Amino acid sequence: MPGIRQYISLPAGLARMNLFSFCAATILSDHATLMFAAAFYLLMARGWATYGIPLLVVAALTAWGRVYSGIHFPFDMAGSIVVGLASAGLMHWLAGPLLPLNEKLLKIIDQVLGVLIKRGGQRRW
Repeated sequence: MPGIRQYISLPAGLARMNLFSFCAATILSDHATLMFAAAFYLLMARGWATYGIPLLVVAALTAWGRVYSGIHFPFDMAGSIVVGLASAGLMHWLAGPLLPLNEKLLKIIDQVLGVLIKRGGQRRW
């Protein structure tokens, strides 16, 4: 049974491309969600807003392009913005408490890679 999305038409002037019919069942755009999340996180981080603003513009253009090409509906992009903002906010909020864990993991990775590199240098294939 097709979902209600099968019966909703795109706004006038927008072409529906059936080349991407396998994407028709998606709710949010993965492309736009990732780009909006990265842009919002950069806007929240100190000193990174100069990079966040251009990325936000690129994310908006990507969202517009995916609606224009008929791959997604406008509300898909609205959902992508909301999820991107929420995930960026959550990561910004958790950045402080997760920093000590991140430092410990980086030390472990450095030790493991150091051992592997030393062993790899002695091995002859």
